[in-house]
Amino acid sequence: MSRILEDDADYQLDRDLLILHTIVNVKEHGHAHKASLCDGDRLIEINGHDVRSRSYVECVTLLQNTGDKLTIKVIRCSGENTVSSTAQTSIVDNTVQPSGEEQISSINIVDYLKPDRCIYSIKVNYNNSSIVRCFDFLKPYCTNPDGPLHPTFNTIVDQPLDTTKLSQILNNQVIPADALTEYVVDSLKRYHALNDIITLLSNDLYSLLKANTINERASLIEQLTKRVLLVQTLESMSYDSQRFLCNFIRKNDLPIPLSYRIWDSTEKTMYHRINFNCLMEILCLTDLHVILQFGSPSASGLGKTSLIGYFCHDKRLESLFTDASDMSWRDGCMDVLFTRRFTVFDVHGTTTDLRLIRSIQPYTYVQIIYVTEADLNTNFLEVNAMANAPHISTIVVIFDLNYDNHELSMKLIKRFEEKFKHWTNTQWTSVPMINTFNNLSAIKKTLRNNQLRETFDHLLKQIKPYGQEPLFRSCFQIQSSFYETNMSLAPIKVVFDIEKELHHLFSNLSDTTENLRLVTPHTYQQSIARMPNATLHELLPSETSTLNYSSNDISQRIPTSCILNKYHAFTISLLNYRTYIELLIVDAYLEKWKAAYTPNLRQTQLKFREKVSKALRQLKQAEGENVTSSEIIRLRENYESLLNQLREVDIRLANVDLTFGLLCDELFFLWDIILGTHSSNEIKKYQKEFDLVATKLAELVYKGFALHILRGRPLKSHSRLLKMCFKKLTPRESVVVLTVVGEQSSGKSSLLNSTFGCNFRVSTGRCTLGLYLGKRSYAPLVQYLKIGIHSNESLAYYKNMAIIIIDSEGLMSLEESGSIFDNQMVTMAILSSNLVIVNHKGELGASLEGLIGMSLYAKVQIQSSPFKPALLFVLRDQNDRNMDIFQQQLGTFKDNIQTKGKCLQICIDDEVDMANIVLLPGAYTEDINSDYGMVKQWRTEKFSREINGFRKTVFKCLEEHIQETVNTEDIQHNPLDATILRKYFDTYLYSKLTTNWKSIDDLGISLLQCQNLYELSVQNELRSIASNIIAERQNRLQRIGSDLIQALIKNNDQSKDTNLNTNTSLELHGWVKNIVKNGNIELNKVIDEQVKDALKDYHEQTQHSYFAKMKSHKATIEASIKNIQQYLYEQLETRALEMALKVRQDYYRRELFDIKVKSKQLNDFTIKLNQRVRQLEIEITDSLQAYKRSKEAIVKSVLDVYRNLSETKSPKKHRNSAYNLCQSLDYNKYVETIKEFDDIINRYMKSYIENNGRFHLSQETTTPQSPFLLARPTFLSSHPLEDLNVYQWFNNINDLTKNQQTMHFVFRVLLSRINDRLDIFPLHLVYSDPKMIDELIETIDDEINSAKIDLTHINRTALVHDLIILILYMLVEKTNKRFEFKTNLLLSDTLNDLNQVKQNLLDQINEEETSHNQAQLFRRIVGKDIIHQVKRINRQNLIEEILTKFNEYCLIHPTDITRQIYAESIASEPINPSAILKLVADPSYFCFEFIYLIIKRFSEQNIDVYCNDVASTYAAYMVMIRDIILNDKCTDIYVLHNKILQQIVFEIPDFQASHTIELEQKIAYPDHFQGYFKDLDLFQGENDSVLLQQLAKVSEEFSQTLSPECFETLIYRSIGCTSRCPGCGIKCELPAKIDFSEEHHHYSQHHLPMAFNGWPRDDQFHPHLSMCYQQWKTKTLFRGDTAVSSPEDFFSSEASDWLEDVKRKSETGEACLERYPLLEQRRAWMAVRYKLLKDFQLQDQGSYHTGIYPTSIVSVPNDVDVVWNKL
Repeated sequence: MSRILEDDADYQLDRDLLILHTIVNVKEHGHAHKASLCDGDRLIEINGHDVRSRSYVECVTLLQNTGDKLTIKVIRCSGENTVSSTAQTSIVDNTVQPSGEEQISSINIVDYLKPDRCIYSIKVNYNNSSIVRCFDFLKPYCTNPDGPLHPTFNTIVDQPLDTTKLSQILNNQVIPADALTEYVVDSLKRYHALNDIITLLSNDLYSLLKANTINERASLIEQLTKRVLLVQTLESMSYDSQRFLCNFIRKNDLPIPLSYRIWDSTEKTMYHRINFNCLMEILCLTDLHVILQFGSPSASGLGKTSLIGYFCHDKRLESLFTDASDMSWRDGCMDVLFTRRFTVFDVHGTTTDLRLIRSIQPYTYVQIIYVTEADLNTNFLEVNAMANAPHISTIVVIFDLNYDNHELSMKLIKRFEEKFKHWTNTQWTSVPMINTFNNLSAIKKTLRNNQLRETFDHLLKQIKPYGQEPLFRSCFQIQSSFYETNMSLAPIKVVFDIEKELHHLFSNLSDTTENLRLVTPHTYQQSIARMPNATLHELLPSETSTLNYSSNDISQRIPTSCILNKYHAFTISLLNYRTYIELLIVDAYLEKWKAAYTPNLRQTQLKFREKVSKALRQLKQAEGENVTSSEIIRLRENYESLLNQLREVDIRLANVDLTFGLLCDELFFLWDIILGTHSSNEIKKYQKEFDLVATKLAELVYKGFALHILRGRPLKSHSRLLKMCFKKLTPRESVVVLTVVGEQSSGKSSLLNSTFGCNFRVSTGRCTLGLYLGKRSYAPLVQYLKIGIHSNESLAYYKNMAIIIIDSEGLMSLEESGSIFDNQMVTMAILSSNLVIVNHKGELGASLEGLIGMSLYAKVQIQSSPFKPALLFVLRDQNDRNMDIFQQQLGTFKDNIQTKGKCLQICIDDEVDMANIVLLPGAYTEDINSDYGMVKQWRTEKFSREINGFRKTVFKCLEEHIQETVNTEDIQHNPLDATILRKYFDTYLYSKLTTNWKSIDDLGISLLQCQNLYELSVQNELRSIASNIIAERQNRLQRIGSDLIQALIKNNDQSKDTNLNTNTSLELHGWVKNIVKNGNIELNKVIDEQVKDALKDYHEQTQHSYFAKMKSHKATIEASIKNIQQYLYEQLETRALEMALKVRQDYYRRELFDIKVKSKQLNDFTIKLNQRVRQLEIEITDSLQAYKRSKEAIVKSVLDVYRNLSETKSPKKHRNSAYNLCQSLDYNKYVETIKEFDDIINRYMKSYIENNGRFHLSQETTTPQSPFLLARPTFLSSHPLEDLNVYQWFNNINDLTKNQQTMHFVFRVLLSRINDRLDIFPLHLVYSDPKMIDELIETIDDEINSAKIDLTHINRTALVHDLIILILYMLVEKTNKRFEFKTNLLLSDTLNDLNQVKQNLLDQINEEETSHNQAQLFRRIVGKDIIHQVKRINRQNLIEEILTKFNEYCLIHPTDITRQIYAESIASEPINPSAILKLVADPSYFCFEFIYLIIKRFSEQNIDVYCNDVASTYAAYMVMIRDIILNDKCTDIYVLHNKILQQIVFEIPDFQASHTIELEQKIAYPDHFQGYFKDLDLFQGENDSVLLQQLAKVSEEFSQTLSPECFETLIYRSIGCTSRCPGCGIKCELPAKIDFSEEHHHYSQHHLPMAFNGWPRDDQFHPHLSMCYQQWKTKTLFRGDTAVSSPEDFFSSEASDWLEDVKRKSETGEACLERYPLLEQRRAWMAVRYKLLKDFQLQDQGSYHTGIYPTSIVSVPNDVDVVWNKL
C-alpha cells in the first residue's frame, strides 16, 4: 500500500463524526500501516465514493469490488490532513483480501500441546437433570492428563460386552467410566462404531419398559448416546490418548466432539469445553476444505445436521449425532466430520460459542448458515455473516414450511435476497424441515431427496477457491486464532519449524534426482553391494546402466566420507526430540511430495506394461510362425527396448518413494555400519543417541508406526538397532505368533484391525515392502508384526499370552508375478507362526493350494519350525454360510495337498493343523440409502458383530496350541517356556524372525521355484532323471579323459626333442600353455560329445507331456558334466608341467653351456653365468606362479561343483539333511559372507588353515584332535556372539553355558573333523570332485545328528547354513595351500637342478680343461641321470608291488578295512583300550592310519630291495658306459652321449633322461678321455662325492615321498564312505558314493552301544548302554536332559539314510531281542568307560551286573589321551 497525500483536502471534525465507520486493527508492518492508516481513523471515501452515509454492508461491497487498486480517504481525530492511501492488494485468482493482511505465524507445537492451550473450559448454566445424573454416574476423570497412552489401545478385551457385563456396569458393580472406556475403545477398534453398545443399551431399555420398570437405570440408558459415550471416554484419558483416540473415531465414520459440555461431579458445575486435542493428530496437516455450518436460534432442532448427507455423499444418517435424548446437552456444541473433500464443522442447536466460530471462519471454504423466515426480522445474518466474514463464500439455507410449494418457496428466497442484495458472496436456497419427511409418500420423499441432492451439488460447484492455496491446512490455525489477543478475521498461515527443515531437505529433490542415493546412501549402497552385477541396471538411472558398472564402481559413487548426512541427523532429531505431531507432519509432507510425481509415473508405467505385453505376444507369435530371422530380431529388439524403458519407469518410481519408514530403515543400516567401522570411543559418541532412537521407535509401535523387519532391496532382516528396539517391548509368560496371509486387496489389514484393534494402514493395491513390527494388547496383551513391504506389527496382550500378529503383503500382486516372492512370504509366515490366518475371498482355489503346499515343503526343507502351526481359513464375503459345504471344501483342499505332496514323504497332519475354517460376511455393503435416496457404502453391522466370534476362535486355537506344545515337555517344541521368554523375549523373537528370513532368502529360488507341489513332484522326477544321467556320464568321462591325458602326454614327450631343437627361446609357461591348449581342445571334444549324448538321453527320457512346461535340467546336466572338465584340466596341467620342466632343464643346460663357449675370459663367463642363472630363477619362479591356481579360480570351481551338486541332490533326502539347507552361492555372495565371518576365521579357524596337515615340508600328518572336546565347556570369548556374527545359531543368546558348549562343538569338534577329512584328501586333484564336497556335507549331518550337540538350544537352519560356508572356506584355503606346496616343491627341485648345472660349468672352468676333467664331468652328469631315472622307475615298480600285496592282503575294500579296525579295537584280544578310543574318536582317521601303516609296512619290506636295485643297476650301466667309451673314437661328446642313451633306452624303454649335456662337444684328447675310464675301477665302489650323495638319498626319498605322492587316491578310496551312525558313531562300511545324487543307504555289520557316541539314557545323564537298534520302538532317547523320541522316530526323521540298516537289525540283528550289547562291546565299555564318562559328561550308573559286564576289567584313567601313530 503506497501513501499518497492530498494537500488540497482539508476536512474539519463535525458532529457527524461519531457515525462514521472507524478503522480498527491495523496490522503492524502491513500495507495499510505503511500507508499511515491508524486505528481510530474515520472512513469517508472509497475509490472516490462518499461513504459517510453508506451502511456497513455497502462499504464492504465497495471494498470487495475494488480491483487491484484501492484508494481511501479518512479523517484522523488528531486533526491531521486527510490521508489518501493507495493499496496494491495481493491478488490470488482475481480475489482480494479486504479484511486485512494474512498473518504468517511460526508456532511451537509443544506450546500448543500444553493444557492451557489444548483445553479451553468455561462454566455454563445447564439444568437438564438427566444429563447431570448421567455424568454423576459415569464420573469420567483422568488422574494423570499428561500420562502415557491409555492401556486400552493395546488391550483386547477378555470377554465382549454382553447383557451381564452391561448390567454390572449400570448397577455400579464395576467402575462405570473404566469399564465403558474399555468397551468403547474396543468397539472403535473393531469399527463397530459403538453400535454394539447402543444395541445392548436399547435391548436393556426395552426389557425395562416391557416389565414396566421405569427407574433411574432406564433414564440413564436413555442418555447414553454415542456422543455421551465418546465424551466420557475422552474425559477418562490423558491428552495423548485423546489425540490418538480420535483417529479411531474418524475411522468409524463418527463425528468428533470438538466442543462439548461436561459435568464436574465434585464442583457440581457444568463446563463448556473445547478440546483441541481431538483434531491435533487428524488435522495437523491437511488439504481438506473446511465447511462450517451453524444456524440461528429459530433453526435449532429443524434438522441441519441431518442435511449433511445431501452434500457429503459418503455420510449416512447413522454416522451423525441426531439423538433427541441429548439434544439440549449438544446445544451450542460443535462436532467435526470428515468426507473425501471436506472437513465439516457442525454446530448443534444455537450458535453460542461465537469465539470458536470466529476462529474457524477465516479458514472456511464455505459457510452454510441455517435460518428460518423469522430471521428476516433479526440481525442474525448481519452479525454472524457479513459483519465478521463478508469475504467468505456463504450458503444461506432457509428452513421452509412450504418447501414443496415451489412458488411460495422461491418467494421466500427472494425476500431474503432483496433484504441482503449487497451480499455478493452469498447463495440462497431453501430446504424442508426434517421432521416433515415422516408423513411423505415414497414418491414425494424420493422427489425431495433428488431435489436436495441436486441443489447442494449445484451450490457447492459455484464456490470459487479463495486463493491458489487452501486457506485451511492445519487445526493449529484455528487454535492459534482462538487464542489471538486481538481476534480478527485475517487468516493465520501457520508455518511449522519442521516444515522449514523439510523444505530445506527436499525442495531440491525431484523425480530426476538420485533421491535414494542422497537421502538413504547406506541402504542404497547395501542394496547395490548385495545385487548381482547382472541386475545393477535395475537400480541405476539409464545413463549409468549402459556403462557396465560393477558393485565397486557404484560404491565409489556413494558419498561415505561423512557417516552421518543431513537426512540422518534430521531423522534422529525427529525421533528423539520432536513431538509425535511433528512426525505426522513429516509423514504427510512426504506423502504430498510423492504425490507430485507418482500419478504420472504410474500412468506411464501402466502404458509401458501394456506395450511390453503386446510386444512379447508379437515376438512369441512370430517365433511360433517361423517368420524371417530379421523380423524376429526386430521384434526382439523392440521388446527389449520397451522392457528397458519400463525398468526405467520402475526405477523412477522407486526413486520418489521417500517415506518416514524409509528414513528409519536407513538408521538400521547406519547403526550397523557405525558398529562395524568405528572405534569403541567413536561408537560411544553415537550410543546414547541410538539408544534413544530405539526407545522412541518402540514407543511409536504402540501408535501404529511400524518397525521394518525386512528392509531394502534385496530384503534384509538383521540389524543391531532393530534388536535394540525389540528390547523395549515387554512380553508376558508366553509368546505366540499369529500371521495373516491372503491375496492382494483381500482385506487382510482390515481384518486384523477389526479383530485385534491394530492400527495397520489400509490401502488398495500393493502397499508393502518388508516385514514390520508394531505393538498392541489383549486385555491383558497382544503383539503385532507385519510382513511384506509396507506392513505393521503390534504387541498385544491376552490373559498371560503375548501375541505377535504379522500382516503379510498381499499375494499374487502384479508387481511380483513370476517371482518366488509369494512363496517366500507364505513360508515366512508358516515358519514363524503358531497360527496362520488364511484370509481369502471366495472358494479355496488352486493358487492358494499351491502356496500352502510349497510353504510346507519349505518348512520340511528348512527344518526351522519345530512346532506344528495351525492354519485358520477365513473365507470372506460369504452369503451362503453352510459350514458343511465349506468343511468339505477344506477336506478336499487338504487331500489335494497331501496327494500332491507324496514326494515329500511326510504326513501333512504332522506339519500343520488345517482343521479350522471361519466364514465371515462382507465387511462393506453398497446400496441405495433410504434416508438420502442415493447409493452409499458402509460397514456392515453383521461383520462387526461376528468379529467377536472370530476372536474367540482365534484365541481358542492359540490356547490349544500353547497347551499342546507345553505337554510335549520339549524345549525345542516349546518356545513359549515362561522362564526363558520372560527374560529373553527380545532375543528369541529377533533371532526367530531374522534367522527364518535368512534361511528363506539364502535358499531362494532353489527352494521355492515351483508354484505348487505337483510342479515340485514333476521337477523332482526330472531331477532324478538328470542325476542318473550326470552320474553315468561323469564316470565315463573320467575314464575316457584320464586315458586321453595319458596319450597326450606321451605324444608330447616323444616330440620334446623336436621342440627343443626348433625353439631358441623356450618359455616354461608358454610350453605348458601350448600343451594344455592342445590338450584342452581334445578334452573339450570328448566333453562336448559326452554332454551331447547326455542331453540326448535326457530328451529321450523326458517325452511325457507333463514334462513339457517344467523347468528343463539341460543346463544343470551340461554344467555338472563340465565340472569333471576342471578335474581333468588339473590332471592335464600337472602332467604337462612336469614334462615342461624336463624340457626346460634341457634348454637351460644348452643355453648356459653356450655362455661358456662364447665367453673368452673367466671373469666374463662367471659374471654372465651368474647373471643368467638369476634371470632363469626368476623366469622359472614366475612361470610356476602362473601355473599355480589362483584362489579366485579355486573358489569359483568349488562353488560351481557345490551349486550343481545341490541342484541335483536327491529329492528323497531325509527332512533333516543338510542338503535341504544348501543355499545358492555365487562368487560375490561367498566373498561377502566370508567377510562377515572375519572375526571367527581369525580367532578360531586360522590354526586349521595354517596347519596344512601332512602337506608341509616335513611330510608328517597331524593327528586328529580328541572327539570328546565337548566335555570341556570352556570356550571363552571376549567378544559377544553377535559381534562374531553367530547369534542366529542360538535360540537363546543369553544362555552363556549352552552357547559356549555349542561354539566349542563347532570349532573344536566338528571343524576338527572336517579338517582331518581335508588333510587326507588329495585336494590338488579332488577339490573340484563332487564326491568330496558331498562327503563334507554329510560330515555335518553326522555330527549334528549325534548326541554331541543340544539341538533344542540351536537354530539348526542358521547353523547348517553357516557351517556349509565355513567348510567351503576351509576347502578353498587348504586347497590353495596344497597348490602352494606342490608349486614350491616343483620349484625347489627345478632350481636345485639349475644350480647343479651351473656348478658343473664352473667346475669345468675352475679346473684345468683336460680331457680327464671333461671325462669326469661327463661321467657325473650321465650318472646322475641314470640314478634319477632308475630311482623313478623303481619307485613306480615299488608302488605297483605294494598295491598288489595290499590287494592280496585285504582286497583294498572299505568293508574289509572297517571290519578289520572293529576287530582290532572293540573285539580285540587281548583288549586294546587305545584302539577302542581311536575307533570312538574318529573311525575314518583310524582307517586312514590303519591303511597307511599297512602301506608303510609293505614299503619298509621292499624299500631296501629297490634301493639296492638302484645301486646295482647304476653300477651295471656305468660298466656299460665304460665299454661304449672304450670302443668309441671319442671325438664328439654329443654323439657319445646319444649312443649311451640309445643303448640304455633299448634296455629300459621308460628311460627319460635329458638329451642335452652341458659339456664341450669336441673331445680334444680322446686317448686321455678314454684313459680316465680305463683307470677307474668301478667294481671298487663309487668314488665321486656327488654321485655318492645321490645314491645315499634314494632310500630317504623312497620313504618320504612314496605315500604322500603315490597313495593319496588309494587311501582316499580305501576309506570308503565316512558317514557315521548318529546313534552309536560307527562308520559306514560301504564304498564312497559313486552317484552322489542318489539316496545312499548306509550300512555297518556292527553297531555299538549309544553311550560310545555320548547318548545318555535318561535326564540324569546315565550312559545309554544298549545298541541303537535295540528296544527299537520302546526306549526313549535323550539329548542332554531333554527327551527326544524313540530310536524309530529318531532315525526316521533325522537319519533316514541309516534307517534301513538299523531297522533291519532291530528285527534280525544278533542282539535285537536283548537289552544288553554284545559281549565284546561290554568288555570294550568297561575298558574305556572312565574316559568316555568324563569326556561325554555322563554319570556312571551305580553298579554293573557282574554276570553281564566283566567288572574285573579296569578302565583306563579318565585323563588318558588318544594317542595316534605319527605318520
